[in-house]
Amino acid sequence: MSVVRQDPDLIDAFNELEAKVFCLIEEKKQLHKRLLVLEKAAKDHGVKVGNHEATGDTCIIV
Repeated sequence: MSVVRQDPDLIDAFNELEAKVFCLIEEKKQLHKRLLVLEKAAKDHGVKVGNHEATGDTCIIV
């Protein structure tokens, strides 16, 4: 980190990148919460929700 401390441009770039990462983390948390709500609503309406793994060139429509 000593190189970053010596270069103000690197400090600014690092701080900007760090802020963007924190924004992405918060966005992921919000999307995960929304997904849980949508999955619960789907289950309440009879839709099977879970891991539907496809093998090879298989297409699964749920």
